[in-house]
Amino acid sequence: MTLDPDVKKFMEIMKGMPSFDPSMPVEKARKMELSEMANMPREDVRSVTEHKLPGSRIWLREYLPYKSSSGGAVLYIHGGGYVFGSVETYDPFVRHFCNLSGMRIFSLEYRLAPENKFPAAHDDSFCAYQWLLKNASDLMVDTSRISVMGDSAGGSLAAYVTHNSVVTKTRAPASQILLYPALGDSASTASFRENGSGYLLTTEMMTWFWEQYRGHGIPEKELQRYQVKPEGEPDSFPLSIVVTAEYDPLRDAGEQYAQSMMGFGAKVLSIRANGMIHGFMTNYVMIPTAEEYLKALSAMIPRR
Repeated sequence: MTLDPDVKKFMEIMKGMPSFDPSMPVEKARKMELSEMANMPREDVRSVTEHKLPGSRIWLREYLPYKSSSGGAVLYIHGGGYVFGSVETYDPFVRHFCNLSGMRIFSLEYRLAPENKFPAAHDDSFCAYQWLLKNASDLMVDTSRISVMGDSAGGSLAAYVTHNSVVTKTRAPASQILLYPALGDSASTASFRENGSGYLLTTEMMTWFWEQYRGHGIPEKELQRYQVKPEGEPDSFPLSIVVTAEYDPLRDAGEQYAQSMMGFGAKVLSIRANGMIHGFMTNYVMIPTAEEYLKALSAMIPRR
């Protein structure tokens, strides 16, 4: 399928924005990202509460929708290549999805690279999930209805939360919703080569992100410990919803993960968004098709 017309318009707009520059100081790039998000509409929700996790720098922003459809919740883990993104930059999107889905959402502020190298973001994500389970009663959340959701790098972190919960015999999430996740050896895939330039997320950017977070000299045993792969019993895994985009360098790696989970016997729904690019879901204002996917996803989240 050809590139969606609204995606083309969006890409033209983005060409007028400052382009990726690996030599730019990280903090300056983060401020630039925050200013770009300033014009996004911020919907009202019933309430917003912030929770600091004791003894750490991790915190969560809780969003309560006006019309709640369940006692469940979603732990949302933002993208940004482990370097960019924050609760604040994702605030407009999370507010919108909160109202759209009727789900209580906990948006995670995890430690970023390069200040905090691998596996800091992974550890923070699982720690936040454990905190939600432990404090569910006080938060008025049903532990059997906590799902994890993330986009891009956040999708890989959400997948790690799910897999590590199975490995450690922690209560697994009710579902995992992975939006164009950064999983596996994406650099070896056809989509990484075919879509590595011209569609906003480039191979140069991906390489830079990996260098900032992983650095060099990580023991193979350590990498293996955090690898997301099927193990244990298939029934221990919740429903996995994996959304990929046709013109995304990460497309094939996400679909390979979905196929591996299917082959393992887990419950998987793999959705390819034709004509779309990486990051289209959070740009629902300028890419109307994204809104249809968000509506569909919100209906798929387990509520009972």
